[in-house]
Amino acid sequence: PVTLHHAQGQVSALCLDLSSTGMQIEAECALRMGDKVKVHIASDHNELKGLDAEAEVVRVTDLDNGRQALGLAIISMT
Repeated sequence: PVTLHHAQGQVSALCLDLSSTGMQIEAECALRMGDKVKVHIASDHNELKGLDAEAEVVRVTDLDNGRQALGLAIISMT
């Protein structure tokens, strides 16, 4: 599970793939290439901090029911 923050608000999403430079997520939103977003992935372990990243949308695939598959390039992690 991922929390996606963008200009229209905040939505719950699903991380499909994660690497050191980007990620692919699926979310119910209407984003476009070039949009900047913030992503939060919570940690299940008390000892590990979750992932917080700023990213840019570099790929958009429209899916059914208003969902999108988004390719995100990580700009920075905090």
